[in-house]
Amino acid sequence: MAGWVQCFPDYHFRHLPRIASDHCPLLVSTETFTPARPPFRFEKLWFCYPRSGEMVREAWSMPVRGDAMYRVSRRLELTSRRLRRWNREEVGNILRRIEGLEEVISSLQSQEVQSGGLSEGELEELRSHLALHDSLLRQQEIFWRQKSRVQWIQEGDRNTRFFHQATVIRRHQNRIRAIRGEDGQLTEDPDTIQRIVESFFRARWTEQTRDGSLVEIPMPQIRVSEEETVALIRPVSEGEIRETVWSLEGDKAPGPDGFPPVFFRRY
Repeated sequence: MAGWVQCFPDYHFRHLPRIASDHCPLLVSTETFTPARPPFRFEKLWFCYPRSGEMVREAWSMPVRGDAMYRVSRRLELTSRRLRRWNREEVGNILRRIEGLEEVISSLQSQEVQSGGLSEGELEELRSHLALHDSLLRQQEIFWRQKSRVQWIQEGDRNTRFFHQATVIRRHQNRIRAIRGEDGQLTEDPDTIQRIVESFFRARWTEQTRDGSLVEIPMPQIRVSEEETVALIRPVSEGEIRETVWSLEGDKAPGPDGFPPVFFRRY
């Protein structure tokens, strides 16, 4: 099953109507899913590049006006823009870099076999490429481990294949390909699916009475004491924030801003 999902990550199947048999035929499709532009996600492998820290510091030093939370939100937005551009221009696609490097290494090794050896400069070049290749393999493992959201196993033993399979399977299970609306009609259009989901939750979380006014929430029988009220409304201390952030798994799902807990621990 894992091998099939890795070869056809966007497969899906549906039941066809029974016509000449008492069994429903299954239609399996391997059509490739074309997603929209993915949202920003901070990549843990960027820690391998000192330049990523400079990007964060430069964005954080930009003057921003407004209250405290707006300044934090705005600087995170500036950071994400700088990191996205830097990743595209300097880091590039790790998988393609590995493939290109392996071709260069293979060419030098073939030259060594054919000519009986390499010059000192060529040997140094080969050693440099091998070291870079090992570094890129390490980054590839970090990349897939973060996307797999697997917490019970750590990177470090070249678990790239396992993390990649876990990522593909999780994406396939979480993808909504079709949904039935309130009229019972099945739709596979992404925009229609989004509207149906939004309408569903809006209807569930906005209850109204017959006259159109919002329902009053009944008062609870048990109320908090004065001391508890003071504790709830007092300003949050830096120690409480630090304790909360450090209690989270570093690779857990990031918030809407795209930054996981490990980013805030590091910077």
